[in-house]
Amino acid sequence: MPKKYGKSGRKKNGKRKPYTGMPQRIAAIDADNSSPSYPVAPKKRQGFCEESVLSEIDKAQSTDQLLDALKTSYNNIRSLDKRTRQKHGFFFRREVSPQVSRLTTLLSQASHHHIAYIMRFSGKLGMELDTEFIQKWSDRFEETIPDMNKAELAASLHGLREMRLYPSAEMLESVTDRFMDLQLCGPDERLNCGELTRIFADHAEAGIVPDERLFLAWRDECSGNQDKNDYQESRSLLRSLAIFDILRPDWGLKAFAERVDEQLRKLNHAKDGQDHALMQARMWFDLPLNSIPTSHESLDHKSKTELRFRSLLEDSTRIVVEDGEYLPELPRYCDMKQNYFGTPVHIEYDGAFHFSRDIKNPAHEGHDIYNGSTVLQSALMEKFRPTEHFLRVRDSDGKFLQRIPADMSKASLRRIMNEVVNSPPGVYETKLYCGGNIGPHLPAQ
Repeated sequence: MPKKYGKSGRKKNGKRKPYTGMPQRIAAIDADNSSPSYPVAPKKRQGFCEESVLSEIDKAQSTDQLLDALKTSYNNIRSLDKRTRQKHGFFFRREVSPQVSRLTTLLSQASHHHIAYIMRFSGKLGMELDTEFIQKWSDRFEETIPDMNKAELAASLHGLREMRLYPSAEMLESVTDRFMDLQLCGPDERLNCGELTRIFADHAEAGIVPDERLFLAWRDECSGNQDKNDYQESRSLLRSLAIFDILRPDWGLKAFAERVDEQLRKLNHAKDGQDHALMQARMWFDLPLNSIPTSHESLDHKSKTELRFRSLLEDSTRIVVEDGEYLPELPRYCDMKQNYFGTPVHIEYDGAFHFSRDIKNPAHEGHDIYNGSTVLQSALMEKFRPTEHFLRVRDSDGKFLQRIPADMSKASLRRIMNEVVNSPPGVYETKLYCGGNIGPHLPAQ
C-alpha cells in the first residue's frame, strides 16, 4: 500500500510543486522591489554584421558618413574576443578596403577632422587601402595640418603607424612645426608628457627619427615627470628611447632611460617580468632584468614564400638549410640557419609587417624601411652575438629570386651568401631592390 504522507507530513497528491525562486531573490523583492541581490547573467553579446558595414559604406556620400561607418565598425569589433576580431580583420582587408578605396573623390573637400580620423580607424581595422586613396589622403593631410589640434595630429600619426606608412621629410617637418606652435599655446592645447610619449612611440615603431625640436620638447616635458607616468606610458617611453638610441646614438639617451626604468621598477607592475618589448629595451641599455620571458613562437608557422625561398637556397648552394636557432636574448627563433662552408649564417625572412611604406609611393617596395621593432631586434642580435653573421632577406627580394630564371636566381643567392661570410660579423640585409647584393642593416654606431 502506497504511503499517504511524505516526510514533511504533507499529503502527497502526485504532483510536483513548481519552483518559485531562490530565497535570496524572494528576500530581495521583499526588501527592495527593484533589483535582485543575486548576480545577474550578462546579456548575450550581439554579433557583428558584415553586410551592414558594406551597405553603410556603399551609401556614404560624404567623408562624415564614411568616418561614421568606420568608427561604428571599430567600436563594435573592439569588444569581441581575439579570434572573432581576427576573422573580421580578414573581412576588412579583403572586402571593405576596396570599397573605401573607391571613395577617393570624397577626400578633396574633407575637413581636417575627417582626414585625421579616417586614417586612424582604417589602420585600427587593419585595412589595406590602394595607392591612389593613400596619395589623395596624403595631399589633403598636408593641406589641413595648420588647422589640426593636438588630438587630430596624434590620430593622423597613429593612423600612419597602423597602416605601416611613414611620412615624407616635408610632411614630417610640417607636423613638427604645428606641434611646436601648439607648445606655445595654453595648457589645454599644448601636449603633456603622456601625449608626447604616444606620438614618439608612433615614430619609433615606424622606424622614423623625429625632428630634434620635437625630441627636445619631449625630453623637457618628460624628464622630470617620470613619477607621474603610468606603467604603459613609462614602458612605451623606455622602448622608444631604445629604438632612437640605435637610430641616433649621438643623442646620448642612456641616462634618460635609466631614470625611466627606475620609475618602472617603483610601479612594480604584475606583467613587468614577462613583457618581451620591455625586456628588449632594458637589454639594449644594459639595465637589470627581473626575469627572462619565454618565447611563445613556434617554427611551425611558415609562409609559402619563405618555404620556397628555403628550398631555393638549399638547391642553389647544395648545403642543407636547418631550422632556425633559438636566441634567448630576443627571445625568439630565427627563421633558418645555414652552415655556409664552415660559417654559420642565421637567416631571417622578413614579410610586410617588418616594414613601413613610403606614403608618397606606397607601391614601390624599394622605398620601404625597416620598422623600429625589427631594428631593435637586429641591434640585439649584433650586441649579444658579436661573432656571428645574420642575414635579413626582404620578402620582395625573395619573390624576385623566385620569379627570375633558375640559373640567375641560383647565381644571385650564391653571391649573396659569399658576401655575407666574407664580411665582418654583423647583421646584413639583401639589397636586390636597388641593384646590389647585401648591405649593413643597422646604422653605424
